[in-house]
Amino acid sequence: MTTQLARRRIAGLLACVSITAMVATACSGATPTRDSSGSGGDGQAVTLRLASALPDTDSTTVALKEAAKTIHDETQGRVTLQIFPNGQLGTVSGTFDQLRSGSVDMIIQNPSNTAALLPEVGVFAAPYLFSSNEGAYQAWQSDAGQQIVADFKNKLGLVAFPPWNFGTWQIYTARKAVNSCADMKGLKMRVPPSPILSKFLSGCGANPVQMDVSQAFLGLQTGSVSGLPLPLNTITGFNFQQLVTDASMVNFLHDVINPIISQKSWDKVSEEDQKVFTDAMEQARNANNDLLAEAETTARQKLLDAGVEIQEHPDITQFKQAAERTIESFVDQWGGQERIDALREAGNAS
Repeated sequence: MTTQLARRRIAGLLACVSITAMVATACSGATPTRDSSGSGGDGQAVTLRLASALPDTDSTTVALKEAAKTIHDETQGRVTLQIFPNGQLGTVSGTFDQLRSGSVDMIIQNPSNTAALLPEVGVFAAPYLFSSNEGAYQAWQSDAGQQIVADFKNKLGLVAFPPWNFGTWQIYTARKAVNSCADMKGLKMRVPPSPILSKFLSGCGANPVQMDVSQAFLGLQTGSVSGLPLPLNTITGFNFQQLVTDASMVNFLHDVINPIISQKSWDKVSEEDQKVFTDAMEQARNANNDLLAEAETTARQKLLDAGVEIQEHPDITQFKQAAERTIESFVDQWGGQERIDALREAGNAS
């Protein structure tokens, strides 16, 4: 299948999922069942389950569903990839446990979360380390990045596919505008279970509250948190624009997200079908990146329509200082200063 055709099919699926969540579920064709029969290596069918916390309408979910269709069609049904979005199979930490136990074959997560599995991948969640999403991808593909890929396999028995764009993280608050790092003082900010983001925000005087994204809407409603950092598209994907009043475009993290499969599950797939699977993931990565750019434009308009005030040019001087202090705190966990410098250089090369 050509990339252009894949993107047209994905665009059609995106229109489908945007109608209702029910239609989106129908589009996925996935049901919570497990087929552990046989392996692609001996000609028997393989069913793989992928757990995600992202909504049905997120560009990542849409692209994953198209990849699943491509894999099923081009392997003539030998490999079925079932997608379970919306946290259907549990919280982020819960799906990590399932990945280890084998009840889930795949996850798709960003480095701030997967650092719980492999600390050195947390470097890709370092604030202000890269100047663009493409830079983060280039760093991942560099020699220093590929050392981390090897660690996924050698230390954890996992296969990490090249990262997809996940968007740029901003800061969203309820009833208080953030124009500088000092404005964060005392704010209770929801963060994922990530010591990296907690360290960064506390460096600006905020009080980080670790909370699964599925609980964040209620947290904002009840006032147990007063804001949260997330990419623009993710904010509107979870309808947080209904509760936040201000958005600060601090652009502190150009984030990526990785499909990750257990080596044991990957070995069930024949070599021929692994090639089909890998190609489908690459097509989906490209399509996701295109869809994300479009979705972020739409998301910005949704914020404005909801009456959210957008601070386009906040003072980021102290944010960057807090970022450097954060990086200094994780040097040993991330493989040393030499690796961090190599990734920074690769990610910011022209």
